[in-house]
Amino acid sequence: QRMRMRVVSAFATVSSRLISISPDKIPGVIQEALSSLGELVKVDRAYILQFSKDHAALSITQSWCAPGIHPPVEELKAMPCNRIAWSTSKILAQEVINIPHVSDLPPEAKGEREVLEAQGTRSAIGFPLVWADSPQGLVVLESVTKERSWVEEEVRILETFSNVFGQAFDKKIADETIRISEEKFRTLFNNAGDSMFILSRSGDIIEVNPHGCERLKKSREELLGTNISSLVT
Repeated sequence: QRMRMRVVSAFATVSSRLISISPDKIPGVIQEALSSLGELVKVDRAYILQFSKDHAALSITQSWCAPGIHPPVEELKAMPCNRIAWSTSKILAQEVINIPHVSDLPPEAKGEREVLEAQGTRSAIGFPLVWADSPQGLVVLESVTKERSWVEEEVRILETFSNVFGQAFDKKIADETIRISEEKFRTLFNNAGDSMFILSRSGDIIEVNPHGCERLKKSREELLGTNISSLVT
């Protein structure tokens, strides 16, 4: 119960921070959330795997390790999905991957077992990382020092917390899309061959392009805040 309350509290804190932060600060918030999650549930290692654009590979984008625990193996920096096809199919189906005993993985998870054993993992659980309504990777928690089973209630709580990472990536992509759109608009606006103005509801100029300044023989600074009606002859 105490763990549940701590996880819920951390989830609420991270979610509220995502509302107002700028895109460049999102990776830092994701790292803090990953560290908080690892420490709260007392695992040894936590990391985020993200699909490449063609969904042919999974790569670690951020990770956290408890003191004395080695970071994830080098191979996970660019893991071909066909090497871990068992996990990949579960991610695409948006299923939780619960591995209480790495030694008990089925034969079709041979690749996963080799990777996990290479980094000393004894138990692991992974939650699909979803944004834009599509699975884009996995949030992984691992136990190295001992085997560990996650009960159903723990899985539900952790699944809820893992959604915060999807929210973060959703925000990052949305903000990046807006930024690119604004840059494209700014380029078109400034390079237009005609005079262009952006007006407030009351008719005050809040933006003007270079052609408009040239035509009116006024600087941008002089025109901003001027009511357009005063310029109409």
